[in-house]
Amino acid sequence: MTEQPAPYRPNPTFKRVESGLESLIFNSRWLMAPFYFGLVVSLAVLLYKFVALLWEFILHVPHAKESDIILGALSLIDVSLTGNLILMGWLVGVHLVFVVSAAMLALSDRWGGNDHGGE
Repeated sequence: MTEQPAPYRPNPTFKRVESGLESLIFNSRWLMAPFYFGLVVSLAVLLYKFVALLWEFILHVPHAKESDIILGALSLIDVSLTGNLILMGWLVGVHLVFVVSAAMLALSDRWGGNDHGGE
């Protein structure tokens, strides 16, 4: 008769530490919320600045020289490109948060030694 190995019983202290660490890592994504809010505010400020520049540009077009029109158009382009740059920094940041959280969840699953579907 062969002796059966004792069933695995996780240490409750390690389980609490693991659960706390997983919760800390998962909830740390909220640390980025103020940054995202700041980016939204900066986009709103840029929108206000763009509308003000556009209005001023429209009002001065009838009496402006060609070089003034070109400079006005370039300033509008500058503000719109800056807004796009902020939007790309925001979208890349959101994407990186998901990538890092997925990697951390995969690592915690691997380190936990969970066997999904195996014997």
